[in-house]
Amino acid sequence: MFEHEHYIPEASGHYFTEHLPEDWHTWEPEELDKWCEAHTWEPFEYHPTDWVFEQVDNLAICMHRLVEKATKPLEDTVAECEQEIDNLRGRLLNMAKELEVGKSYTTEEILEMFPVEDGNIYVGFPELEGEE
Repeated sequence: MFEHEHYIPEASGHYFTEHLPEDWHTWEPEELDKWCEAHTWEPFEYHPTDWVFEQVDNLAICMHRLVEKATKPLEDTVAECEQEIDNLRGRLLNMAKELEVGKSYTTEEILEMFPVEDGNIYVGFPELEGEE
């Protein structure tokens, strides 16, 4: 399966009277040619079937590139969020090391150990000083 193959059925609807079914890639070449000949949209009916399918393939490639370009910033942001979650998990584990198992703490004691700024617990990591 090639990268843009899952866009072929959607792209096919721009050149044929119907969209190719999802399992089109399992067909024999002859079966695909027969389907293409039977479903070619009128403006393309005098073009060779392989040319029409090449246009479908080109559109699918274009769709794939556009989706990748549009989702790249989102993927980068998700990766940054995952990294921050890992960082926070590590900080939480460090905080937990300072607490004694089985000991009860008052709110005042917790706030003294982990000062609060603007309603959020601030642990005081030097690398974050000055960051908002």
